[in-house]
Amino acid sequence: MSTASSWLSIVSIVLFLGLMSCFWIGLAGMWRTRRGAPWWLMAIGTALNTVGPIAYSLSMFMLFDSMGSRGASAPSFSTSVSVMLGISGVLIPCGIILFAIGFAIHGQRAARVQERAKELEELVSAMSAEMDRMKTGGTGA
Repeated sequence: MSTASSWLSIVSIVLFLGLMSCFWIGLAGMWRTRRGAPWWLMAIGTALNTVGPIAYSLSMFMLFDSMGSRGASAPSFSTSVSVMLGISGVLIPCGIILFAIGFAIHGQRAARVQERAKELEELVSAMSAEMDRMKTGGTGA
């Protein structure tokens, strides 16, 4: 393995760990306040995104280990390694899709809540102005 590919691998691992840490920290922050269907979709998606690369790395290690024990002959994929490669290859995109769906739903709900809060603030402001007008004795009609 060359020095460039070693550094690239290290940078990739650090970026992956940073990204997954951010996802898990965000989910932990939402744990108490918004643990509905969007949260569960994002949690399952993040779990799949975490497990997928680990399973893929493990299956690649098993593949290279089995190739090393048989010599330099053509790789013969055992059933368990090929199944594990296939499953780990599916986990990552499924996790991304689930997280994206949950995030989109969460974003829409957060926008609606913000819009409703703004409407209520405007209503309170109008009611306060009306009460002040009534206290001063104005009829307004």
